[in-house]
Amino acid sequence: MILSLFFKLVARWFGFRDSLALVLTVILLWLFALFVGGNPSVVRSVLLYTLLGLSTLSLRRRVGLNSLAFVAFVMLLFNPFWLFDIGFILSFSAVLAILMFYPLVYSLLKPRYILTRYLWGLIVVSLAAQLGTLPWIIYYFESFPIYFLLANILVIPMITILLYFLVVYVAMLWIPYLAEFLTSLTRWLTSLINDIVMFVGNLPYAKLTDICLYPVELGLLFLLILAFYCYSNSVELAICFYF
Repeated sequence: MILSLFFKLVARWFGFRDSLALVLTVILLWLFALFVGGNPSVVRSVLLYTLLGLSTLSLRRRVGLNSLAFVAFVMLLFNPFWLFDIGFILSFSAVLAILMFYPLVYSLLKPRYILTRYLWGLIVVSLAAQLGTLPWIIYYFESFPIYFLLANILVIPMITILLYFLVVYVAMLWIPYLAEFLTSLTRWLTSLINDIVMFVGNLPYAKLTDICLYPVELGLLFLLILAFYCYSNSVELAICFYF
């Protein structure tokens, strides 16, 4: 978002089209993905944004589920072993659940104010992502975090603020005193985020442990989530499972 806004302002200042800003944004995002090692979750994000940019340039309608499936297909063509990578599994499961359940749950309430809309959206995203990753978390880690919603509500806005501070910090490195101030500020904010995570993790009954889930039970749990999705969409279960 920051790169896109910056390049749009530059493009309009010099009289170029917004499409140039989109191309430059995509190029820098791919450079970032290579810089951080190209782990599955980062590649998934950048590739999805690239598809978003292509659909914008071609004036085609975007379909979230189709785009996500195409990204998974391309990534597995490049590295089939990502299919067994827990980062790949959790990343795609979370996004898939958000695409499926976010519109359904968010439409249940219509907050009037910007702050309440943001808070409600954050809660819905957290619940949807947790629902999609719940079976995998239990299967791989044999535990489940009880206070995930509290942690997300507290940490996600702070991480967003930290990201903006880091962007400003990189842009202001050439100003000595300001760079030192921003360094102290980002360190303090990072420490505060870690302290909050540790505090939530150390609360009584912070997580359920020693939960054993076999592959058959894992599949049944996903079928239950799919049945819930079909029911929420007012689709007959027989037709849903047929397709």
